[in-house]
Amino acid sequence: MTKILVTVQEQTSQANTAGSKAKDDIITIAKDQGYQSIVVENPQGKKARLAYLFKAISGQLKSFYKLDPELIIFQYSGYNRFMSYIALHELKKYNNCPFYLLVHDVKTLRTNETEKLNQGDFSKNEIKLFNKFDGLIVHNEKMKKWLQDNGVKVPMISLEIFDYINPQPINKMQNFDKNVNFAGNLYKPVFLTKLNTKTKFVVYGVNPLKYGDSIDYRGSKTPEEIPAFLNEDFGLVWDGESLTECSGIDGNYMRYNNPHKTSLYLSSGIPVITWSQAAIADFIKQHNVGIVIDDLNQIDDVLANVTKDQYLELKHNAEKLATKLRDGFYTKTALRKVENLAHQNN
Repeated sequence: MTKILVTVQEQTSQANTAGSKAKDDIITIAKDQGYQSIVVENPQGKKARLAYLFKAISGQLKSFYKLDPELIIFQYSGYNRFMSYIALHELKKYNNCPFYLLVHDVKTLRTNETEKLNQGDFSKNEIKLFNKFDGLIVHNEKMKKWLQDNGVKVPMISLEIFDYINPQPINKMQNFDKNVNFAGNLYKPVFLTKLNTKTKFVVYGVNPLKYGDSIDYRGSKTPEEIPAFLNEDFGLVWDGESLTECSGIDGNYMRYNNPHKTSLYLSSGIPVITWSQAAIADFIKQHNVGIVIDDLNQIDDVLANVTKDQYLELKHNAEKLATKLRDGFYTKTALRKVENLAHQNN
């Protein structure tokens, strides 16, 4: 079977952010499974984009997009909409084969009410777009149910968790002092500025804010470097402005998505702490690789009750899972399921 994975090139101006890490890892894993990778350029600026659109309309892109494969999977993010829509249209126009989307983000789930008004029918259009394809790979069962409830009719496969190709050694337990790592782009998780706990948080990332005594900020690292610096006992997965819940657009999105930092921590062999209402909490509990809590204000009491034996079990499970994430287990499983669906329906 001739299999193609198509990705629109990411455009990021900021160093030391996760950026395209998830997509790049999927490209690497898919190539290992016999996929050919096609990366679509992402022209910047209005003139360059209009020129690309003219080429598409006039048929000048046919030689690039006519691939004649037996299966296409497109990495969809909901961002870079202009280029994604052109690429999807051109691929549909010139190829007649099973066509699936691997969904990184559902833009409709990350849009506030003002943006929804400004964007008109984008939410409906995104659902319509999904229904034009033979199926989707989505984050998890919570995202799948939301999409079904909002009109998606095509088959959906749950990824469960993003894999993470991690070049650093799996982190071994050092001192059991119950400190916590947090890594990410720091302009969004405003809750960090409100922490006032005995628990120490060691934080890495760009765009730091002003923090209190609970935070030990240590700069930013690349996605490949950062695992080597995650030496605390837990990794925190939390978002938004509030300590009592994951609030706001990004916090609410955690009810449906698989945060990539979860994969960063677990691929490093570090147990996770996350919000009890997060979609990823189900995975954490199922595999016993961390702790779920209702309120970050509880973290001192929760961690005080974790014994060393209990932690060692979490740590052991996280290290076992790290091997699977580094090997691309969940992506490979989802790709096989897509291939089976494509074969059945062809």
